[in-house]
Amino acid sequence: MNELYSINDKKLSYIEGKGFPVKREIQTIFAVPEINTVGTNALNNAITLLKFNDEKGTMKYDTVRRNFKKYVYGGDMFFLPEFSKDTIAYSQTRGFLLFNINDKTFMDFSIGRVLGIVIEEVFPIDGEKNLFLFDLSYLLGMDKEIKVLKLLDLTKEEPKEIAYFDIEKHPLWAALGKTTFYFTEEDEIRSLHALNQLLKPIDHPLCAVYNTKTEGVGRFGLPHIHPSLPFAILSENNPQNAEHLVTWVATWRDKEPKMYKIFGDNLLGRFQFSPDGKWLLFQDDTIKKDMLMVMPVDPDLPHFLSPPIMLQSNDTMNGDLNGKCAWISDPLSVVTTRPDKLIKWQISPNTIHYKITK
Repeated sequence: MNELYSINDKKLSYIEGKGFPVKREIQTIFAVPEINTVGTNALNNAITLLKFNDEKGTMKYDTVRRNFKKYVYGGDMFFLPEFSKDTIAYSQTRGFLLFNINDKTFMDFSIGRVLGIVIEEVFPIDGEKNLFLFDLSYLLGMDKEIKVLKLLDLTKEEPKEIAYFDIEKHPLWAALGKTTFYFTEEDEIRSLHALNQLLKPIDHPLCAVYNTKTEGVGRFGLPHIHPSLPFAILSENNPQNAEHLVTWVATWRDKEPKMYKIFGDNLLGRFQFSPDGKWLLFQDDTIKKDMLMVMPVDPDLPHFLSPPIMLQSNDTMNGDLNGKCAWISDPLSVVTTRPDKLIKWQISPNTIHYKITK
């Protein structure tokens, strides 16, 4: 099967980024439910809003609350995407913070009470009801690791466990709304399984697509699932070049699920969808290390994705998007942090340019 697009095309559309100088380096940024704004916890032990003035190319620093806990910044942090009209959240090694940016109140939870337990990832199952799915990593010696998925209700000061699920043999999972997916592996063959909101096994069309072996299709990583449309991004090692990947779209819109090869040989990763689900963001090392790219989501296409667009910048990008890259919902934009500036690409409405890459 031939690929639909090539990341090595000599001609690529692009969106030009705009730099906003900073007073001092901002180590972390995250999404907030505010117009043309991102947040940070890396300045003056406070939650700070960074409000963009696109015309002037400047930012306004708005300190929401300072010194409300001993360490606002620090530890192994995982930042959640925008999930609420007034609240942001992030984990700090074994703790988890919910912070209301409107009334400046907060709840600080101890999720991993044992020293060997670390919060690896968090997903908002229902942000308005304070239901969160936690990936807790238990280190049992040097050669054994168990991941426990726990659904917790954080409405009150003491977390309430709603459900849990252990993943021991192959600790990989991905969540989509109220559905969670995980792997099993036997004889080097991976199978995908689905769990409902209470972490009980269910059937899901994506599992049928994933687990049906198609000629020319190999071992997939975890799916990157669209929040509302019936498709997911799947990556596999390139049989001709083990260090590179092949990227597919799996769809289950029709009675017969289908696979489309979107990119052949590539170095793509860290896929994520925009808050409105109309764009796909990812990193690419094929042309330039850690380059950011987007693809418009088009429901009228059988494979859902239009050709890639480069987020143009002369700066070197960060290799990790967590805490270094954030979406803005209004106007839809992508923001990254560099030592001397924040770079902002306005995705929609936008001005897409066309150039010949060297």
